[in-house]
Amino acid sequence: MDTSGFKALWEADPSAGLIKFLEGLNKLPDEEKFKVLEDFGWNAGTMTPLLLSLADNTELLSEMLDGATIAWDENTAALDEAKKRAETTESKINILKNQLNETAIVIGENLLPLVADLAGDFGELAIKIGEADRETLKLGVYMGLALVALGPVVTVVGTLRDGSEPDDPAAHVITPRVP
Repeated sequence: MDTSGFKALWEADPSAGLIKFLEGLNKLPDEEKFKVLEDFGWNAGTMTPLLLSLADNTELLSEMLDGATIAWDENTAALDEAKKRAETTESKINILKNQLNETAIVIGENLLPLVADLAGDFGELAIKIGEADRETLKLGVYMGLALVALGPVVTVVGTLRDGSEPDDPAAHVITPRVP
């Protein structure tokens, strides 16, 4: 193989280029191997022992590189699958966010007028209370207290009427009594 063929192979597939280089290096007599490596600037203290060891066993190196390539491809496929799942999860989260945002908008559009009306009504009530005389206010407070006190009385009367305990869930169900 000439230098242009080696260059093309190296650019297309560096591992195949390395294997070719090492196979060629292994075919040379020992003294020429050292000369070639020195021409590349590698001496006995640097890459020479490593390259000579690799040149002695290019089959094993080729198997290892093939295994690494397969593992790389499998990892890339796993990474692509993980990206797809992440994109799917991310899109579902975005859809959920959009739905929650739309729900908040709809609730706000429907409740805001009611809350505004209620606030206006409370404002009017506060003005009326402020304009009321002392006796009318007293009457309102007494009526409110009477309604608060009436709550437990209604509960007791209801319990006595249907015979159930106050905490009994069936206390709210009216059942006919058989004589």
